[in-house]
Amino acid sequence: VEASLDGVQVWAGSSAALLSRQRVDALFENETTGAVIKALITGGKATTGTTEDGLTFPRYVVTREKSAWRHMRELAQYSGLDLYLDTDDQVNAKAYAKATGSSFTYGENLLELEKRALEVDVEGVVVHGDSPAGQGQSDEAVFWFKKEAVSGNAGKTAGQVQRYTLMAARNQDLCKQIAENLFP
Repeated sequence: VEASLDGVQVWAGSSAALLSRQRVDALFENETTGAVIKALITGGKATTGTTEDGLTFPRYVVTREKSAWRHMRELAQYSGLDLYLDTDDQVNAKAYAKATGSSFTYGENLLELEKRALEVDVEGVVVHGDSPAGQGQSDEAVFWFKKEAVSGNAGKTAGQVQRYTLMAARNQDLCKQIAENLFP
């Protein structure tokens, strides 16, 4: 808190701020999205709320190129989970559950409101993964012995299509699940 003649400024921190500054290198094998997220939360000295499993990745590499929060956000998105902080500053990764609506009073609960119309123009999502040797034999194979392309899609495959390359997706089923979770 800093007071001056112009007013008072308050700075606050959260678990998201801690995790946004955390950079780590780690390799996860045969772990769920939830397990990776929990490990990153613990390493960032944040607290875990409810974390669902999500998808299982044969291998997932966390690098210092991205913050722990960004890795967590991307993993949650691939698994169709929402990543958020609750009122107790706990990090949660859960599938969206539609709840009953809430009412707000302008000037009391809401201080400012701006409406933006967003048009979804994406017609499909294609996810390209890393093909292990001997397609369909094992997720343990190494990348330099590629046999077939590994990909999955949701919606159209031509036109306004978002394309992702995700080396952690090592089989057709995982690519398809991720594409379905990313498709609006």
